[in-house]
Amino acid sequence: MPRHVLVVLTNAVDGRHDEFNTWYEDVHLGDVLGVEGFTAAQRFRLAERQMVEDRSYEYLAIYEIDEEDLGTALDALRGSSGSMVISDALADGAKALAFTAIGPRHTG
Repeated sequence: MPRHVLVVLTNAVDGRHDEFNTWYEDVHLGDVLGVEGFTAAQRFRLAERQMVEDRSYEYLAIYEIDEEDLGTALDALRGSSGSMVISDALADGAKALAFTAIGPRHTG
């Protein structure tokens, strides 16, 4: 179980979804996973069916962080962001939130 996750909510610039998704899958995920402490990532697209009607973000990325000190991993990511290629197909207003595990993972 990862110690932490970084949840990133994003949107593509209107009309540039294909370009955005190609960049995210083929470039950005690899860049982030090259940062010390980041061990896995998975992306999602907002489903049509929702429990509440909030469509503020269309895309979600969840990064698993296996680093004792979350600050170390986040600082490493911030430090490497200057060398990462960021597509201009990424719309302004992305939101990144880090969470720390507080219990075991449950399965059904």
